[in-house]
Amino acid sequence: MAKKAEIKRDLTNCYTVRQTAQLLGLTVKRVRQLLNEGKLTRVATDPIILIDQIEVIEFRKVREADPRKSPAYSTYNKKTDLDKLVEQFTKTIELVEQNNRRALEMSTEASKRVEENYLRQIQDLQAELERARARRWFKR
Repeated sequence: MAKKAEIKRDLTNCYTVRQTAQLLGLTVKRVRQLLNEGKLTRVATDPIILIDQIEVIEFRKVREADPRKSPAYSTYNKKTDLDKLVEQFTKTIELVEQNNRRALEMSTEASKRVEENYLRQIQDLQAELERARARRWFKR
């Protein structure tokens, strides 16, 4: 009985795999990989896998020392990167809209000029026709 009491640990100071993943800014799958690689150790595995709080905190400190592996970088910067992408995409859409408006305005102006030219040509042709009719009238 004494041996079992010694082996039994205090499980109240442990994290589940999901809690560990959230604290470290990793996925549950990555935490399981770390457990399998031996970088984290299991405290208990009966109904669920538990990891010691102190070990998780120490592992987090090591990750925070390398900014690329810190939970702040991996979790929050992804959100800000996404925000930046959305902002860039929005700006790109606005530029495309402006260019389309300019192109439409230029096209409208060009169409008006073409229409004016056609109207002038029609007027010129009508005037020429009237002159031709007038010449024929006097020839008869």
